[in-house]
Amino acid sequence: MKLRKSWQTTEGYLDKAFKLLPSTVINNPEGGSVSEYKKYLLHNELELALDELEGLSEANDFPEEYWQQLFNAAKEMGLNKHKKRYLDILRNFSEKK
Repeated sequence: MKLRKSWQTTEGYLDKAFKLLPSTVINNPEGGSVSEYKKYLLHNELELALDELEGLSEANDFPEEYWQQLFNAAKEMGLNKHKKRYLDILRNFSEKK
């Protein structure tokens, strides 16, 4: 039951990030597409879904809130390398303010 709750929480963070995508998204041919994100989410491959959202950032610009949601998802899943990357990106946003 605890694992299911964690999955739901993670999916919530991923969904919030997904909703921040622009209406016209440019897929990244090297990894990062909406269709792959949806496929991984459907199969409960949450880390791979997260990676697809991150990959989209190489071809699109996203707001700070996008990265905050990716950080939250990575934190919920215990993905320390992901958390560090997202924290670095979030710090860059803070430095620009």
